[in-house]
Amino acid sequence: MQIACTKNALNYLKKESEPLDLYSDPFYSWYAGITDIGRRHMLIVSNEATRCTFAVLGLTQEKAKHLDEIIFDGIRQTLLQEHIDPKLTDQYLNDCGSTLSYTENKDSLTACRLSKMVYEAEKRSQLYLKDQAFQPLLTRSLNRMSLPIRSMTEHTTPIDELYRTFREYYQVKKVCRYPLLTLEIRLKQTDCIRVLRLPDNLSLERFHLVLQHVFSWWEKHPHKFVTADGESLDRFFPQYQKYDAHSDSATGYCELEKRLTLGDLFPRFPKLHYVYDFDGNWVHEIRYLKSEEVTDSHLDYCLMASGMAPPEDIGGPKGYQDFLKIVKNPYDPKQQFYMDWAESHGWDNTNMKDLNLCLPVFVEG
Repeated sequence: MQIACTKNALNYLKKESEPLDLYSDPFYSWYAGITDIGRRHMLIVSNEATRCTFAVLGLTQEKAKHLDEIIFDGIRQTLLQEHIDPKLTDQYLNDCGSTLSYTENKDSLTACRLSKMVYEAEKRSQLYLKDQAFQPLLTRSLNRMSLPIRSMTEHTTPIDELYRTFREYYQVKKVCRYPLLTLEIRLKQTDCIRVLRLPDNLSLERFHLVLQHVFSWWEKHPHKFVTADGESLDRFFPQYQKYDAHSDSATGYCELEKRLTLGDLFPRFPKLHYVYDFDGNWVHEIRYLKSEEVTDSHLDYCLMASGMAPPEDIGGPKGYQDFLKIVKNPYDPKQQFYMDWAESHGWDNTNMKDLNLCLPVFVEG
């Protein structure tokens, strides 16, 4: 397998440039560059045909002695993270060959494409997981950018191009296996229920955004995920106990939620609670229903939605009950005022079609 590198990368990695094979198959060829992130080096590796990319943080010259293993492992992790069938993943890596050759970049187009990915990686510092090498969140984000891949006028994403190329090369209709979890979420002290079917590798950080969307919250208040008994999740994952399990009151950011996925939690926990707005104390009970594996990525994430979600800043469950009494009473002089206020705060009938239309933005990034 050919790895075309920038001169800076070759120098840092202490690799002698081998003869360039201009006729190497682009699907089995990759290009690589190095960028500085603070005082650490990040390796960016992109596939020549699909522009599918992965990132490795903290690459030292000592670690670079095992660069072949790092790159093969990065490709494997990327394909499996993107749900490529494990058998196809093994076949692809076998077809790449067992040895790597490091060359200079093929041409200016390759150099420009690599520079673009390095630039985009540098912009996404909020996605870095600084205590691990392979960067799953950054890799996922880079592979969902709209880019000119096959031509300068036709844009697609690296992940879609990856799926298309796998189908073409291996003559299969389905290249992916998607492990999914079905969850029922009830907003306590209301009649509001949502049933969602989501990827098991979805981070809690993104699951929080999904819940904000399907319950029409505005992400104005802190939140937390806890067990049904109210215990913090970090105590069940010793490797993450150094990270705060509660969101920052100003930004909503939570380091632990970047690392935990739904698959880490379900079915281990039959139920969890998502608490939003600690003053209002909105408790969402999340109940695990089932796991399944599908081959079709174009699925609706929301399977059922009943009940109107409360308006933001209504005063918690007690305030919401008082609000409902007023708006349901046509003789109450405050009815119209509260109706107008609630509509200005997004209080409206739940439309499952609209929910599913926007959910891919929060799930897929």
